[in-house]
Amino acid sequence: MHLIDKLKSRWEIESNFQIIMVMMVFTITGFSSFFARRLIFPLIGVEAADLFGIKPTSGC
Repeated sequence: MHLIDKLKSRWEIESNFQIIMVMMVFTITGFSSFFARRLIFPLIGVEAADLFGIKPTSGC
């Protein structure tokens, strides 16, 4: 069974057009979360050097 057929079965969709639409939605949400991060992280105090909101410590 091909990957596309497995996805169609799992997501209960029938046409290749529906697969394309699902992938487009995934792409749009992924890109929008990337851009939203630029706006939201500074508001909650997370900086680029932080890892999952945990500030690194200096020294062990």
